[in-house]
Amino acid sequence: MIFRLTAYTSLFFYLQFSLIFSAQSAEQKSEPASSSPPEEIITTQRTKLQLRLQLWEAEEKAYDVFNSFNDEKRFDIKCYLHEPTGTRIKHQVCTPEFQLIATREQARDRLNGTFQHVPVEFSIASQLDDYRKKIKQVAEEHPEFLQEVIEYTEKRQEYIEATGWVSNESE
Repeated sequence: MIFRLTAYTSLFFYLQFSLIFSAQSAEQKSEPASSSPPEEIITTQRTKLQLRLQLWEAEEKAYDVFNSFNDEKRFDIKCYLHEPTGTRIKHQVCTPEFQLIATREQARDRLNGTFQHVPVEFSIASQLDDYRKKIKQVAEEHPEFLQEVIEYTEKRQEYIEATGWVSNESE
């Protein structure tokens, strides 16, 4: 359940700003063409690993910018690599601090035998609305964050198109 909440958080992040990106792309397409000569675009073939690493880097950069403007440290987002049991394929997981704290406290309570009867999912869910509002506020007040989100969205789309990857977040 905790992983799914993280996945939903990432999905929210992606959906929230993909709409903004789409609107900005539409504005750029509607601008009149300039009289400058056409640009020559040179592309190179990149491996799936290179694309995945670029995607992770873009995601971390977006969250780093968010963290720099966020004034509530419980909403700071930390990214780490996770290797699920039974596989050697690592996945990047980005999680807000309040979720890490709730999970850590529940684990500590279980080990100490002082288990609280409030599920960790409830503790996390009770903060999600404020978290979403904070992401939206930072995006509206700081175009640098929005630009990093757009770059992440572009990298994500590039990765999906190149690999045919389908996210588990849609489950």
